Amino acid sequence: MGLELDRKVGQSVRILFDEDMTDRELRQLIRYGITVTLTDVSSGCSRARVLFEAPEAARILRTELLNRPREADHSQNSDRRADTPIDAT
Repeated sequence: MGLELDRKVGQSVRILFDEDMTDRELRQLIRYGITVTLTDVSSGCSRARVLFEAPEAARILRTELLNRPREADHSQNSDRRADTPIDAT
């Protein structure tokens, strides 16, 4: 299971890691890495669908959410796939 986002030309995604990452989480990151897959490109349109697969310790955010308080991210995005950490196990 991963996080799949639509991105338009010029939009970006930031992958963050918790400063308090455990040794286990760090080993998962080293072992599995982060996979980014382009799943769809709309013809005649400047947008693409991108799939991110990463260990649970990775937090994948649309850059437009970086300036929002963390609590607001979770209250406005009740779907786990919407800009929250994902598990690659």
